[in-house]
Amino acid sequence: MRLRIAGLQEIFKKDLPIEFVDQNLTSFGGLELFSRYFRLIELHRRVREACRAAELRSDYGCVNLVLVVIVMLLVGARRLEQLKYFRDDPLVLRLCGLRRMPTRPTVVNWLKQFTMERLQALIQVNSQLLHEQIERLELGRLTIDVDGSVVQAGNQVRWAFRGFNPHRKKNKSYYPLLAHLAQTGQILKLRNRPGNVHDSTGADAFLRELIEEPTQPLRSPSVSRIPHGRRVFQGKNHEAPAARGVRVCDQGAVLAVVGFEICGGTAETLGSG
Repeated sequence: MRLRIAGLQEIFKKDLPIEFVDQNLTSFGGLELFSRYFRLIELHRRVREACRAAELRSDYGCVNLVLVVIVMLLVGARRLEQLKYFRDDPLVLRLCGLRRMPTRPTVVNWLKQFTMERLQALIQVNSQLLHEQIERLELGRLTIDVDGSVVQAGNQVRWAFRGFNPHRKKNKSYYPLLAHLAQTGQILKLRNRPGNVHDSTGADAFLRELIEEPTQPLRSPSVSRIPHGRRVFQGKNHEAPAARGVRVCDQGAVLAVVGFEICGGTAETLGSG
């Protein structure tokens, strides 16, 4: 079908009207979905109870400041200085339950209250939510991937050292151990380590806590896959996994852990992975 030339062009002689009015516009409309989800999982109540147990206080409220940190991650902010870019956004304030966004010093002073003991309260909330979601999936087998990841850090950050960093060898970094559920990508456990440690540092204790933790949803056979498994379990860690039924495979240097079933906080071997 051939189109007429007259139907392809149009002449515009008038200027579009431009008005400067006060409107509540936002670039973060998707935050409303997160707000509804947080109410669905009762996040406010869970965090409030955790903050009360950890004795975390602030004029803005512990729950609201936790939501501020979550919002920063959702909108892509990675530094507290970037709070100023969305502090007046109506949906950001609505999600955080605030009329006024806290300043950077306020958030810094609140974060300084966290010790390892106080942080465990929020970690427990995250674990509870994670385990509830995994149980709803009713997976026949849980496949857990465990590996170390290089996280580059600045020169002034505590416990960051020069170590294995293939892209920027002279920069300081962390080398945390990370365990996530392969079927969904959800993070099960994380343990931070300095960047200059060996692959095997803390690996045995990390796996033991991961498998034997009473709240872990390992009620069905599970398999853990660890890249470079022979390097992860060396020296003093070499005999411990074998005593618990762990087998190091020759192909791809992957470590396969037997299935475990959690019954009253104890682990029972189900069979070789």
